[in-house]
Amino acid sequence: MKISFLKFYKLMNFMAWVFPFFVISDDDNFGTLEEESRELRFSFLTIKFGDVIYYFLSIGFWYGDHNEKAKFPKGFRFMYSLRVSQYKREYNTEKINDLKTKHIAFLRTKDSEELSVYKETLLYKLDQIKEKSTKTTNKFLAYLAIIAFLIPLYIPGALRIGEVFDKPMWLVIAYIYLAGYLAYNLINFVKLFFRFVQVKPYAQFKYSMIKNSSKPNIDLLTALYIEYQLRDNESVEEVSFIKNIDGYMKSILLISSFLLVFDIIFGSVQAEEKIKPPVSPISKVFHLDLSQSSKMLFTDQFDVIKKFGEDLVLNKVTRITLIRTGDAESDNYNRIVQIITSYNINKAEIIQIQDKPNDMSASGHLQIIVERR
Repeated sequence: MKISFLKFYKLMNFMAWVFPFFVISDDDNFGTLEEESRELRFSFLTIKFGDVIYYFLSIGFWYGDHNEKAKFPKGFRFMYSLRVSQYKREYNTEKINDLKTKHIAFLRTKDSEELSVYKETLLYKLDQIKEKSTKTTNKFLAYLAIIAFLIPLYIPGALRIGEVFDKPMWLVIAYIYLAGYLAYNLINFVKLFFRFVQVKPYAQFKYSMIKNSSKPNIDLLTALYIEYQLRDNESVEEVSFIKNIDGYMKSILLISSFLLVFDIIFGSVQAEEKIKPPVSPISKVFHLDLSQSSKMLFTDQFDVIKKFGEDLVLNKVTRITLIRTGDAESDNYNRIVQIITSYNINKAEIIQIQDKPNDMSASGHLQIIVERR
């Protein structure tokens, strides 16, 4: 039994929204595949920009049986673009007048009962278009609310983006790809948003035109017919917009989920690194008398300070805690802090604590606790 690959059109559509390479799309449906799609296009790279799609290194081809005339070019194209406006019929004044003339001529051959049926049919079709437009608008507003909810969630990750570059290269590449593609989808969403909310002019007929007409039933039907044609034409654009917005939203939600997982993993690892105590630390405690002269202090404690420097440079120290009693002898204390800081090229944690003088420790006493690896 032969199975058409278009049975998997939903998966293929979804993949096109998260991976723009080697995409199969439907020219006759603004890039969105359906199971009945026939005018297909395979492209090496597909870039969507709101109401325009750009295909690079693409081939247009028929799929399956077809009798209709091709609406879109076939064969190889280095670059090809599709626009939503291509799917709309052009209604200039001349064409509208021509439609009116033909429709009036058609209606004049019908009796009153038939005219009544046509009127009910047109009103029903206009109600259908209005209902479709309302559903489309409500769906769009729901998507807009989701975007408004998601944007604040991106801010913490964006503020910590520099931390990502400390991770393995494959994670950096994955994060950059996902973040870039998320921005790409958000830009497309915003572009379609502004197109979607544009005020669309519709043909409106005046009550006086019907009131003063010699054949009000025919003129009313003609006015309804023209309005139906124009509104139906506009609904084609709205449907194309909402189909693409559907794709953008699915991609945004999926990528947001991946980025949330990234953020949770990175955040938990960093938190663990921050609160995890050194494994089996070996602590040493040194006592210095800051009340000595600088010469005596650094001469007597030369070996201690030298040992600090060696251990810090060799990354053997995880944390140094300085407990200073009182606030006297600030010059000597600051010199010692500067020496320790200058050796601290591996960024060992330095904690400074100032204690009050007591019976156990007089003012000017400095206790240094060194935690080694």
